[in-house]
Amino acid sequence: FFRDKFLFMAQVFVTSSHDADDDIEARTRESSSPKDKLAQDGTKSLFWTKPWYALGSQLKGRTPGEIYMNENAVRARAGLLNITAWVVFFILLTAEKPLFIAYTVGPLVGWDMLAASIFGLVPLSPYGVLGTLLAWGPKPIWKPAGPKRFAWALGVGMVTACLVLGQFQQRTAAIAVNIVCITLTWMEAALGFCLGCWTWNNVIVPLLGKKKCTECNMDVPKQGTVARVKEVQEITQKHPLVVFSKTFCPHCKRAKDLLQLLGAEFEVVELDHTDDKDGYAMALVELTGQKTVPNIFIGGKSIGGADDTFNLHNEGKLCPLLVQVGVPASNCVL
Repeated sequence: FFRDKFLFMAQVFVTSSHDADDDIEARTRESSSPKDKLAQDGTKSLFWTKPWYALGSQLKGRTPGEIYMNENAVRARAGLLNITAWVVFFILLTAEKPLFIAYTVGPLVGWDMLAASIFGLVPLSPYGVLGTLLAWGPKPIWKPAGPKRFAWALGVGMVTACLVLGQFQQRTAAIAVNIVCITLTWMEAALGFCLGCWTWNNVIVPLLGKKKCTECNMDVPKQGTVARVKEVQEITQKHPLVVFSKTFCPHCKRAKDLLQLLGAEFEVVELDHTDDKDGYAMALVELTGQKTVPNIFIGGKSIGGADDTFNLHNEGKLCPLLVQVGVPASNCVL
């Protein structure tokens, strides 16, 4: 029963989360310029997002349509919440009737969690604003916002549970929930470990089949990687069919042999023959989340690797896709 309830609530939340992401992606696709007006420079800290309610920032040189948060600000916010949780802990231990928690701290933290999970750190999350200001100096580390949003939604539930237990004089249970909050905020602030993000990747993704956060442990790309991202984008925009490959890779050979069998004309970029194979590889990860080759782009979009290409071919979808984007393929039969 409880498992079914949890899955239902998670499904509802994740669906709404992806609706917001899809809306931002739709606005990105509407722009004919690769320099989308929503994308911001991620080399320095950002206060305002575009738009302000977008939960985070689209960044130049990162995955198009994806939104990110500054991990430094997230951890600073967690530190502030940890201090607050300790204050609540001592009040619960010492106060006969902890009305201060019920009428001030509890609603404040509850609102902060709710606002952060819906609108992001700025400007409606009080702790988020303070965390952003505290993290203003260091170079930002950008992480995808979706799993953070899920984590803070769980935080709303924990704060609510603590308040309800307190109202019903269940002090011991409220203290237990508070200790969990202290532990989790400390782990986020001191270690950078987000239980909600871990739950997203290891529970929600397998159970509901949602997209795994492949960038959750990735730092902001180096300046050289940003340049390579632009090069990859230029190559995939110039050529309707591009194969990023390595000469010694058997799966790359399989994919190229299939395209040659179809008579398709395509551009090949052999990463091991470039002067910066690691930079190009990282750029491909930034753009597609895929760490392996081949990475095949049709019409400027990655369709995946060799297995994905063969699956499209076996389903009769590869040739129509090639024709649709204007790839000459003499042996394609539609």
